[in-house]
Amino acid sequence: MKGIKEIKSRYNPCQVLFVERYIELLHRQTIDSYRIRLLGPLGILRELLLVIKELKKGVIFHFNPTVLLVIEETRNLIKEDDILNYPEFSKQQYLKLLNKAQESDLPKIKLMTRLLLEYNKEYLNSLFEKIEIDLNSKGNEPNCIFNSYARIDKYTTYLCSELVSLGYSTRFLYRSMNYLFVSQKNSFDDTFTDFKKFFLTQKAENYSVYFKCSFPKQIIQHLTTVDNNIEILEDIKTSFTGTTKKVNKDLKSFINNSRSIRFFKVVVTANDFFMAFKEGRNKLSELFDIINIGFIDHSLGLYDKVLIVPDDNQDNWEYLKYNYELDGNYKKGEFVYDTFSSKLKAINHNSNIDEDTKEKLASAIRYFRLGSESVEVEHEFINYWFGLEYLYSSQFAKGTINRIKDYFKKIHTLGYVQRLFNDFRDNVKRLNLQDEIHSYDDEDLSFMLEDDCLGKFYINNYLSNPLISFRAMRLKQRFIDKNCMEYLKKHELNLEHHLTRIYRTRNQIVHDAAKNMNILLLTSSLKYYLAYSIDVTTYWLTDSIPIHSIEDILELNDTLYEKYISQDLNIQDLISVNDKSFLSI
Repeated sequence: MKGIKEIKSRYNPCQVLFVERYIELLHRQTIDSYRIRLLGPLGILRELLLVIKELKKGVIFHFNPTVLLVIEETRNLIKEDDILNYPEFSKQQYLKLLNKAQESDLPKIKLMTRLLLEYNKEYLNSLFEKIEIDLNSKGNEPNCIFNSYARIDKYTTYLCSELVSLGYSTRFLYRSMNYLFVSQKNSFDDTFTDFKKFFLTQKAENYSVYFKCSFPKQIIQHLTTVDNNIEILEDIKTSFTGTTKKVNKDLKSFINNSRSIRFFKVVVTANDFFMAFKEGRNKLSELFDIINIGFIDHSLGLYDKVLIVPDDNQDNWEYLKYNYELDGNYKKGEFVYDTFSSKLKAINHNSNIDEDTKEKLASAIRYFRLGSESVEVEHEFINYWFGLEYLYSSQFAKGTINRIKDYFKKIHTLGYVQRLFNDFRDNVKRLNLQDEIHSYDDEDLSFMLEDDCLGKFYINNYLSNPLISFRAMRLKQRFIDKNCMEYLKKHELNLEHHLTRIYRTRNQIVHDAAKNMNILLLTSSLKYYLAYSIDVTTYWLTDSIPIHSIEDILELNDTLYEKYISQDLNIQDLISVNDKSFLSI
């Protein structure tokens, strides 16, 4: 969570919440629970239509669970949505059809879903209008403001998901929000009008993406391309004519040519610089695949930066790193290394721990490294998947994906409440608001359960610190004021849906050699799931309880889940469990 002091004197509390929540959704270091969702209500309709078509084509083999879980996720998102239009049939009719869905219902589901997409081409505009209503809320009464905050939170989450579904990158969305609403000093209303107009009228642009590569003489003599959108240049200055006033030394080095250097100009159409880079990189990878077949014994020296230039304004270029940067925040540094090393040493020297378990943990850690070092996002995805799959596999049980879904969702749910409360405390500290909580404690989370701590924090801060106070009231409502079983079950269901989507993507990459998919958000989630699983495995294998195998860990967590996640659960128990995160946050 990022407190933005610059805007608090210029914007009203609802406007501040909108900006801070939008930035939080897109910030790389936001925890997974509060980052952008992969799909909103309209996005899930597109996915449902896609999986129905893929089932019919034989790309997907099973209605249950692959398609059925997407139907279930669609139903849940549609229930909460109040923006979609239903001109020819009602929302209740559609939900009723999804509720009883059998494979024989797919033709009707496909038709109604396609019509819904046709009916809602103005969905993005409707989202902006919904947000705009609450941005200028006049009342200051705590409950009234909270309701406005809740609606802004909901619709801003939908907005970011929809913009990503429409082909914008999270990096562009984050940077544009910071530039327009934080750096600029215009009125909020004028800025929001421009912001809204841009996304409602913006068309995809043509970009030239320049890659630099050194080749052996043998390759240069035969270098050619079969793609009309790729041009091979000896000198980039014959094509790039943009001003270099803001150029740095590194870019000057990039522009310089030599006999062994060739530049690849890849022409693409995209919504922003970062998506242009992604599309250009995909096209270049196809060319390199062909080069590799003919010159497998020769290495290529690809420069680690890329120049991206919009065709209509060559002065407005971007210069980016070649590697993708996934969302997610992970602990690092000497302390993490020393702690992890000592625990792994203890595991390896413990003769009571199964050798198979030691091998699985070592492999999971290796795949985590291989994923982090991968250049192509598909390779990164597959390495993280292999690590997760191997960690949860068993020679005595079939269906590793079902084991992952069953055990991981329980393991994650056991630590989920503590993770959210830890994040709240960390943000209170980051924003220097500890004095706003009388019994604040850096070590024990129990202070949040006492004396209506979170409710008082909201009342005292809802106008001055909108997002953190809204988060306090949300935690109070979901985990303190009532039994949180329903919310935890919803969390488990979301994990199951997401893991099924990840597995479907894995099959597309492995079996169908699929590429050029927009899987950055999925890969970020998968990386976190693997890191968390490594954390939990390492924790239990070095705990005082005599655990001898991964199977022991899974069964123990299954038992703990049955104990704690029940109708008479005690929130104190859930926030008091030992923190198992050495790597993940």
